[in-house]
Amino acid sequence: MPREPARGRFTGAGFVVRVLRLASGEPTPIDGQWLVEYDPFRPGLVGRRVTLAHLVCAPDAVDARRFGSQAALFEYVQRSPGKRPDGFWQRPIMAYHLASYPIDDDGRVDGVALFGGAGPPRTERQT
Repeated sequence: MPREPARGRFTGAGFVVRVLRLASGEPTPIDGQWLVEYDPFRPGLVGRRVTLAHLVCAPDAVDARRFGSQAALFEYVQRSPGKRPDGFWQRPIMAYHLASYPIDDDGRVDGVALFGGAGPPRTERQT
């Protein structure tokens, strides 16, 4: 089983994940929210809908799960409880379009401070 990424206070660079929308285009209550927890080994709820995996998101990037590297992020979302009957890996989170955002050295994501003392807001988007 893969190691869990660090949670809580995070200093330095890293990454967070935003759940953009369901790949089918159907709106969900977590569209545009930040990934907090994902467990493909147990069922969950998104709004009132039962899902194949436990998925928790938050509207604020401060609450997002932080990953130390893109590789750790990729390993986390690629976890699978096994193969489907058609032989492909079951990866429930892949039903969503996801985007990774870097955490800069000031502790900001896309100009928003993740924790106190991160300095003044940025006036332009950093790429």
